Amino acid sequence: MTVLDETPAAPSHTDPSSEPILAARGVQAGYAAKTIVSDLDLLVARGGITALIGPNASGKSTLLGALSRLVPLQAGSVLLDGADIHAMPTRE
Repeated sequence: MTVLDETPAAPSHTDPSSEPILAARGVQAGYAAKTIVSDLDLLVARGGITALIGPNASGKSTLLGALSRLVPLQAGSVLLDGADIHAMPTRE
């Protein structure tokens, strides 16, 4: 029996165009003591189109609020083009 390893080889150098434009890791967000989004990981490819779908009250708006800094993170990080957006001043 032959098993093929389909895992792509790691690039020998870092190509900025292969890095995601948005990376959310371990995101937990909500309102006051109520957690709505828990332990979410999300990678958005550079130059791609990404959809966020789900039923009513599944946390889509809360996630978008956390990604845009309208809802504070309870845990995790959000990187936009490699920079932690929650560490940036609001004007940026």
